[in-house]
Amino acid sequence: PENVTLKANNPVINIQVTPKMDPVTDPAKLNKSISRTITINKPGEKQQVINQTATFERTGQHNEVTGEDVYTGWTLKDNTLEAVDAPAVPGYTPNVAHVDRVENPTADTKLANVVINYTADDQSQVVNYVDPNGKVIKSDTITGKTTQTVNVTPSVPDHYELVPDQDIPENVTLKANNPVINIQV
Repeated sequence: PENVTLKANNPVINIQVTPKMDPVTDPAKLNKSISRTITINKPGEKQQVINQTATFERTGQHNEVTGEDVYTGWTLKDNTLEAVDAPAVPGYTPNVAHVDRVENPTADTKLANVVINYTADDQSQVVNYVDPNGKVIKSDTITGKTTQTVNVTPSVPDHYELVPDQDIPENVTLKANNPVINIQV
């Protein structure tokens, strides 16, 4: 009531009040991000670093009576936590072939950084000893790892000799697809 007439026994008048609420404006309290780094170490190339982040936002109010801040829940604002496939490198195998996308992260999602390294695969080099008619008399196989340089030591089959003036490599560097070396005997 706006006006009250005073009497001998006036009833109590209750007036409802609420605490004054001010908006929280500190960006550090209203924004949060989670991130991961995917590092790709391809053999013989510069390291590739992929930074991925998900950002969140919320609103808040400061209660001037209690001094407490009250916040809404975190809302996903932006998400770059995409899937990454390890690039194929002939002759090598990655330790991690695929990094999954994080579809619906929360502000509390725990992320791990990922490092993709490559291991050289086993490789082989076939050496054929071929007679004048083109028939393979004998084959040897030299083994090693991708990019490993191995010696080529001719092992002429019994009862044969090397045809003179051939260009026989002293060594070869192994790769994913090594062409056959034919040595004329």
